[in-house]
Amino acid sequence: ASKSKDVKALVIGLGGGGLLNFLSRFQPRMHTTVVELDHYVVEISKAHFGFCENEKMSVCVGDGLSVCTTSPAEKPPDTNATDQTISFAPASISAIIIDVDSKDSTCGMSCPPASFVDITYLQTLSSLLTEEGILAINVSARDPKMLELVKEHLLSVFGTVLIGGDDDDNSSADEDNEESYLNVVVFAKKSKCYKIPGRMDLVDALCTMCDENGLNDAHARGEIEDCLASIRVWNPKNTARNDKKGAGKKKGNNKKKSSKKKRK
Repeated sequence: ASKSKDVKALVIGLGGGGLLNFLSRFQPRMHTTVVELDHYVVEISKAHFGFCENEKMSVCVGDGLSVCTTSPAEKPPDTNATDQTISFAPASISAIIIDVDSKDSTCGMSCPPASFVDITYLQTLSSLLTEEGILAINVSARDPKMLELVKEHLLSVFGTVLIGGDDDDNSSADEDNEESYLNVVVFAKKSKCYKIPGRMDLVDALCTMCDENGLNDAHARGEIEDCLASIRVWNPKNTARNDKKGAGKKKGNNKKKSSKKKRK
């Protein structure tokens, strides 16, 4: 978070509150609004997982899909609201994080529900972000085509799509590599010219953040560094090439199987 001014974040999906506790400690200048559909989840996270609200961390019980922009004269969301729109001023949020599970297991994606990556909804999120803002979506997809769909929808709205976690463009040719797309984080930036900082720049920024906030655990710092280093820009052209390679590999395997049968 910037030292010169407070920044705002929107998190859709509370869960146990672990991510929010992390943000509260390591981004103490950030004002965060959490949107959670189920008030029981809020109660459980507070009672059993150490989550707590404060002057810079508030929970709004409501549907994350109802998030929208309001007039330029910003009005803070009603944290006691239910079943109503949750509005923010346009271009007022620096980071949006979506971490919501789906109750529909038939579509091949358990996180997030497909409605959260609908193009119209993504356009709304884009209008909420500042020019330098970032959208992060936790994606868990057993069907690799669903992960590709998420990235394609994001690229139709945002200038740059980035991938973190275990996803690898080269792995799309390997149908057995389920771990490569089972759980990844997909990021989106408005700019088409966004470039990821070099590893040393990332390490310097991480060290500064950790030192300022008292994170001295070397293992934890190393884990965060590895996560940052894994993020890369997604290139759909590479995916198309790998799909062709994968198709060629399947044909080759089928030929080998048929020739083995003939020998028998």
